[in-house]
Amino acid sequence: MTKSLPLGTRLVILGVSGPLVSTLLLLGGASTAAVAIARQASIEISSLFQQDNRANLLHTTALIQASATRTSEQLILDAEAIRRNLQGLAISGSSSLTWQGQRFESNQAATLLNDLLRQPLSIGDAWAGIFFKNEQGQWHRLTGITRSGEPLQMNWQAPAETVRELEALYLNREGLLTPRNTLLRRGDQWRVTRLAPLNGTPQGRRLVVMVSVSTDAATGLLNAGSNLFPQEDHEVAFFGWTPTGTLYCNYQRPRPTTCRDLQAALAATGGIPRPGAGQQPALMERQLPLIGPDRRPLPRRSLFVATFPTWNWVAAIAVDEDVLRRTLLPLRRETIRVITGLIGLSLLLMLGCGLAAWHLARGVTRQLQQLAEAADAIASDQTRQTLSYGADDAIGQLVLAFNRMASAVADREEGLRAQIQELTISINHQSLQGQVCSIVADPSFSALSERAQAMRQRRRQFRDPTPPEAGAADGSRPLASSPDSQPPESLSPSEGSAGG
Repeated sequence: MTKSLPLGTRLVILGVSGPLVSTLLLLGGASTAAVAIARQASIEISSLFQQDNRANLLHTTALIQASATRTSEQLILDAEAIRRNLQGLAISGSSSLTWQGQRFESNQAATLLNDLLRQPLSIGDAWAGIFFKNEQGQWHRLTGITRSGEPLQMNWQAPAETVRELEALYLNREGLLTPRNTLLRRGDQWRVTRLAPLNGTPQGRRLVVMVSVSTDAATGLLNAGSNLFPQEDHEVAFFGWTPTGTLYCNYQRPRPTTCRDLQAALAATGGIPRPGAGQQPALMERQLPLIGPDRRPLPRRSLFVATFPTWNWVAAIAVDEDVLRRTLLPLRRETIRVITGLIGLSLLLMLGCGLAAWHLARGVTRQLQQLAEAADAIASDQTRQTLSYGADDAIGQLVLAFNRMASAVADREEGLRAQIQELTISINHQSLQGQVCSIVADPSFSALSERAQAMRQRRRQFRDPTPPEAGAADGSRPLASSPDSQPPESLSPSEGSAGG
């Protein structure tokens, strides 16, 4: 037979199981709801800020592209007009300059050419300059002037680093100058610059015109990138394509390796777009890999890519989405706090239920123990047992029933005892009468009786010596018929033996 748990244990389990199940259901539902709400809030907030970031960048990019297109088109027109005005300018093999066939000195260039440079300029603070390359391979500015008429320094020699940068941006694979626009940074200023060759020159000589205008397009794009949420120092890099198909970087922040990192990110997420190569959206969004080449986890980042065909230029901005998740940490902490509070409340509730069940089980077992002790007393002939219980519940009904049972058992026990006593007395009396009758009917008893009678007669004769004849003459009854001659009602055998 399988052994069952004690009643107290079962009552405790019964008292705890109900609140425990309900608490677990409540806790599970609340925790699930809290986690779902926190996750949904995180997703919605992330989506909201991503949409806001995308909208801001798209709006800024569209404005910059429209402005860049207008500026570039006007810059092309101005440069072509200057080229037409300077068709009479040439340089000879000995670096001699001629204007409409007449030789002139370099210090006369401003007087002869500045008006022709300034007249076509139609954009804000644009300036135009004429550059030539001497026999030593050094580039010098022959003359130049701003749209407002301010002359530029004559015979200014371009630094070697600037020359290398411009040659990389404008020379094709054959070493010939390709007329094109590009965006250059000079100090804190960004300028859209166009180089165009002038009249053909001998081998190893170049004569070019440069038209440049300042723009706040790049600054606006950087400001838009800085305002992306979360407002952290995002990774930003500006790339340009050379006529030879080489990608170069002319701006990066915040680290010296940002250009290299973002170039690798572009290559790993669909390639580096070529401005003007097919139909491309103004703004592209890409998700960077979460695992690095060395198999280490990387932060979750979004990469926004904008192309500017008129500049042959690509802008890349990487936004760290983990910063947004860190921004939402207070929400997660609050969720954890709520769940922890629910767990603590559940534990307190279970503890209270356990104590209440233990107290209930202790009372029930105590009452049942008293019932067991009273039953043992009844079994030991202590039939008058009365228990008390104050409540009118199931145990109270059980106590009342036990008291009624104990009283009925006691009454029946006392009745049975009285009947047994009466029956015992009746049985003893009948037994005694039977014994007397059997003794009297015994022949030996008759003989003993006769001997006893004779002995009594002799004792009377001894006390009263009267002859029998006298007695008879007096008319008295004989001895045998006198009352003393009757046998006694009871005589024990011991007395008969003594009389003999």
